[in-house]
Amino acid sequence: MDEDDDDNEFDDDDDDIDSDAEYSDDEDMSWKVRRASSKCISALFISRPDLMVHFYKAACGLLITRLKEREESVKLDVFVTFNDMLRQTASYSKLSGDKACLEILSTEVPRIVKTLCKELKGKSIKPKVSCFTLLQVCYALIFIAVC
Repeated sequence: MDEDDDDNEFDDDDDDIDSDAEYSDDEDMSWKVRRASSKCISALFISRPDLMVHFYKAACGLLITRLKEREESVKLDVFVTFNDMLRQTASYSKLSGDKACLEILSTEVPRIVKTLCKELKGKSIKPKVSCFTLLQVCYALIFIAVC
């Protein structure tokens, strides 16, 4: 009978291991971290416009890849962050006369458009509206760079 008790103890441990491995997307909390990091990056863009060139080199490409986010609330925050970056770029470029951010942006436009075209094929309305807003702001900035 002692052997049966020992087997039951091991079976209980195996059940705990199996339940740990069965996490679904519903239980995944990493979206909270991604959303908070997007808001943190946005705060950096707004509070430190003097570092815009550095931010572009470090974050522009990453934000473009995050536009493909699967969690809609995070995706919308990434759109807000990208719009904040573009608006700060406009202010920074006008005040400082530095066009480095606009040059980096102009090289990233094909990637941005490609990503947004994929997003426009989705079913949800809010990301589509955010796509058009982002395109509008991006177009205005590129127009500033050319003129």
